[in-house]
Amino acid sequence: MNNIITGPGVYKTRNGKKVTIHEIRQPPGHEEGNTSFPAKGSIWKNEKCIGTNPGFGIWQLNGKYRAIGDHPLDIVASTVQAQILDVVRNIDKLLLSVNGLEMPPDINVALTNIANAQQDAERLILKWYESHN
Repeated sequence: MNNIITGPGVYKTRNGKKVTIHEIRQPPGHEEGNTSFPAKGSIWKNEKCIGTNPGFGIWQLNGKYRAIGDHPLDIVASTVQAQILDVVRNIDKLLLSVNGLEMPPDINVALTNIANAQQDAERLILKWYESHN
């Protein structure tokens, strides 16, 4: 399984919460394949990652919160990956909003390119997502 947690940063959990990974500390003598939870961080109660008393958690580098099975606090994506999915969804809204309007040819070409890129992006994102779940 691929590592989702690659370093300190903000990540998204299976249940949509944001997590800030503060550090990754491999135990001495760690060998690849051993079950360890080297990523440590805060589980935020709100979207803006502010406030007092966040929860604390530890994760495997593959995003798992527990050694066995799925859990709502499994990390499933970095926020960058989650933002890419949001952008792709918003392209649909843009294309629908201009549908039927008469546009200059260069804008029509650009919109066609956007639609094609969106299909490619959706396919690649789904392929990536399936390989991580």
